[in-house]
Amino acid sequence: MLNIYKAKPKASLLGKTLNFDIDNSDYEVQGISKHQQKIVFVAAALPGEQVQAKVVEDKAGFIRAQTVNVITPSPLRIAPPCVYANVCGGCQLQHLSPESQRELKLKGVDALIRHQTNLTQLPWQPMLESAATGYRRRARIGIWYDKKQRRFDIGFRRQADKQIVAVEHCMVLSEPLSPVFNVLQQVLPQLKDPAAVTHAEVLLAEQLPFVILRHIRPLSASDRQLFVDAWPQAIWLGEAEQGQFSYWQQDVIPEYPLADQGLRLQFSPDDFIQVNAGLNQQMVNQALDWLQVN
Repeated sequence: MLNIYKAKPKASLLGKTLNFDIDNSDYEVQGISKHQQKIVFVAAALPGEQVQAKVVEDKAGFIRAQTVNVITPSPLRIAPPCVYANVCGGCQLQHLSPESQRELKLKGVDALIRHQTNLTQLPWQPMLESAATGYRRRARIGIWYDKKQRRFDIGFRRQADKQIVAVEHCMVLSEPLSPVFNVLQQVLPQLKDPAAVTHAEVLLAEQLPFVILRHIRPLSASDRQLFVDAWPQAIWLGEAEQGQFSYWQQDVIPEYPLADQGLRLQFSPDDFIQVNAGLNQQMVNQALDWLQVN
């Protein structure tokens, strides 16, 4: 009788915490290491570091892990300026200065393109830069209602899972949008159906805050008025189904300016816009300069 040998499958590393020596970083500034002949992408790890990291994905050709402890830090590593940085998934690179972030991103993208194209040198142009904080004019905010404790977690997704990290402020969000966390925390517990609202989106259009509430069940007129009364400076909209918006006050079409071109552009609440207004203007100026448009 013929016996066919089958190698035993290796036990999964998922959930295990291992030590990794970080040799390089990719275009997303994830640390790169090797383990058991597999490439390992380690979030929040820098070249030259030794870290302890928890394996969050173990595939046939690669492993993904999340740093839990830095054993040997890189000289580039800094203390994150945000108090939520170690758990919040909104920002992944606050352990680096803005200058180091740009440098490592450029290095990673350069290596990726050269590898794909076999080019030895790329014609990089001067990098466009903007403020590192207070620039974001759009954000999606998660809302989780704990029925047992009758409380809300309002904030952003946690790193590596879908849990909500409750935050009271966000340092990268434009200042006119900052009241949203306090307003939601104040109003949501007063709703007749507290679990009806699943998430919110805020956007800033010409210094005018817009708040879009996604709700899976109807909100009464009195419920809607609670939000308007709590933050009357904002334009409130409901979204019962994707892409279908109802204004709770007057209809105001959001728009943003391209001041250098003397333009004002209208957009729908679900249209894509660059989250960084200052950088968006620089990009338009740069494109027009390259195109030599007269």
